[in-house]
Amino acid sequence: MATKYPIRIKAAPKVGNVYWCDFHPEAVIHIPEFWKKRPVLVVSRNATLHGKVTVLPMTTDENNATNPNAIELSAEMQGKIDRKRTWVICDHLTTVATSRLDNVSNTPPRLKGDELTRILEKAHSILAGWIQASVVTGIGATTTVQIHAATVTDTLERTQEQSEKMSPDKG
Repeated sequence: MATKYPIRIKAAPKVGNVYWCDFHPEAVIHIPEFWKKRPVLVVSRNATLHGKVTVLPMTTDENNATNPNAIELSAEMQGKIDRKRTWVICDHLTTVATSRLDNVSNTPPRLKGDELTRILEKAHSILAGWIQASVVTGIGATTTVQIHAATVTDTLERTQEQSEKMSPDKG
């Protein structure tokens, strides 16, 4: 029978809250799972105090400075956690029991505004298979948009087919 662990946080987690999370010990993980106690960002809505919550794990591993799926936290937020350079790993959405969460401080730090939006948009684009593309909007003007990767693949395939039809026979 499963063990029921005590809840250490005081209120239901909210989107943007940062907590410590006790992931599995290193001896029982399967790479690339996250392990040990580390900060996490809550991304699920309507979480309850006694249940589960969806989070994005964080890391202080400097290799993430070049990881396209990692977003570095602001210095202000890093100061509220452990004053270390910290990245949110946006392609590692994880659901955990709320009993794995512990408070970073008396009141959980909360990402807000543009910083939270950037992270949520990145995680959503990864889940949805979106990619960023530049689109010409006028003479000499472009804008960056997110489109589904399948759309790009379909468009490239159709363009290639049309090019092959238009090229003269080499016969």
